[in-house]
Amino acid sequence: GKRLNIMAYDYARFDGEGHRWWKGGRLSTLVKPRFFEAIVDDSTITNLYFKNTPAHCFVCNWCHNVVISRLTVDTKDAGDGRAGRAYNTDGIGLGYVKNITVRDSYVFNQDDCFVTGGGEDMLVENLTCEGGNGISVGSLGNGADVVRLTIRNSKVINSLVGLLIKTELNAVGLHRGVTFENIELKGIHQYGISIYGNYGPTYPN
Repeated sequence: GKRLNIMAYDYARFDGEGHRWWKGGRLSTLVKPRFFEAIVDDSTITNLYFKNTPAHCFVCNWCHNVVISRLTVDTKDAGDGRAGRAYNTDGIGLGYVKNITVRDSYVFNQDDCFVTGGGEDMLVENLTCEGGNGISVGSLGNGADVVRLTIRNSKVINSLVGLLIKTELNAVGLHRGVTFENIELKGIHQYGISIYGNYGPTYPN
């Protein structure tokens, strides 16, 4: 759609009933549905609250000129993120986008807090991440280029990794003009900053 204003009242919740899908965590063989996808241009998305999504929560794919603000992703009912019960509950995702702003949002999940698989002219600010895998750029490759991305004035708390850059194994991609500015990392369990040059299911190198 084009020229849309998508918003919700403060008390509204999108409940994905994730407990039906989380059993087994990383070892689960269930095919988990992704929850919310937006494909919009020249639009705003604001004040949406997502609770207990089965897997990937919110993604904006092939979007142009969109402002996304005041999103909440809440999988606290799954418990400690290190247990991996709500595995693959990526919070806010962007894919093949242009001129996108994400601001003033909160994510408590058990995978990437924010992730972009490709796009240009993206701004992320005032984002708070808790319990998951931190802020991720990529995985890059196979056309998923990231050009001119700024992430600033944000926090990553009690997470596995703080900032993560991933490139796919045996793939070609572009990563240019990416800026992290004024990012607070607190209670990181593994790495504050991690760069994978061989991202994939087996990590052979």
